[in-house]
Amino acid sequence: MTLIFYFAITVMEKWLAPFLSWQLGHNDVRGKILIDKSYANANAS
Repeated sequence: MTLIFYFAITVMEKWLAPFLSWQLGHNDVRGKILIDKSYANANAS
């Protein structure tokens, strides 16, 4: 029983890790673009 549970978690991590890292990276880039835009607007005014 414990082996099956452990195996399921390992498989889930293997599948979820790339998705989660993509999500984090995606949000990071989007946030950086927003910060860059607001910084440019502040300098322009």
